[in-house]
Amino acid sequence: MQLVGFNMFDKTTLPADYTDLLQTVIQQHLTPFEIHFDALILTPSNLVLVGHPTIDVNGVRDCVRASLNDLGYPLLEPYKADLLHMTLVRFSQPLAPDLLAALEHLVASSNADDAFNGLLRVDHVDVSAASWKMQPEELAGHEVTRIPLFLPL
Repeated sequence: MQLVGFNMFDKTTLPADYTDLLQTVIQQHLTPFEIHFDALILTPSNLVLVGHPTIDVNGVRDCVRASLNDLGYPLLEPYKADLLHMTLVRFSQPLAPDLLAALEHLVASSNADDAFNGLLRVDHVDVSAASWKMQPEELAGHEVTRIPLFLPL
């Protein structure tokens, strides 16, 4: 969930307790869960896995949005996420025809009936600054807050 779009990150000031609020809301509403990846998608700019969670992740996203809005804290989402995906590769230029054909074949074979492309067990959430490329020099100096998820008592 991108709370502040890349184009707005340097143009807004986040309250000092922004991450603390996120941690509270996330730990109150999100328990450990799994994502079952069942579709591989090829676009002109990337290759992504799409999956389905074992809990209502969108409900948790809505709780985060509501909490930020209730406090008047910045929420500058460039788009409202409603799916779970994992970007495997980003392409910096158009693919050569032979590589494109090979990836199209991979996608077709990976998306056969009852396809299963992986399982991810989520037991924590990291909150941090991010960039489109996620290069170390772009992220230097930004802290990462790891939020552990707990099963209810």
